[in-house]
Amino acid sequence: MVTSDRLRKAEIFQGLSEEELKKAAPLCQEQSFPKGAFLCEEGSRAEKFFILEEGSVSIRFQKGVNFWNRMETDPSSRMKDRFPSGSKRA
Repeated sequence: MVTSDRLRKAEIFQGLSEEELKKAAPLCQEQSFPKGAFLCEEGSRAEKFFILEEGSVSIRFQKGVNFWNRMETDPSSRMKDRFPSGSKRA
């Protein structure tokens, strides 16, 4: 189960009150993915919102400009890099 304390650590939730975090927490679930797993595909309908708590993710766009970014988490800090939405591969 994802707790309000864990949500509070994610930058996107930092402006929420404790009550709001407690309402959001039951809607969240923890998932782990193996290396190389696809989380979403460019152009498909977004059905989930991912928050990377640890590990790394790479993002690839097939259309338009070649874009490659890698995001890694560091247990002692928040996310090192930010990247635009439209992630493709973990």
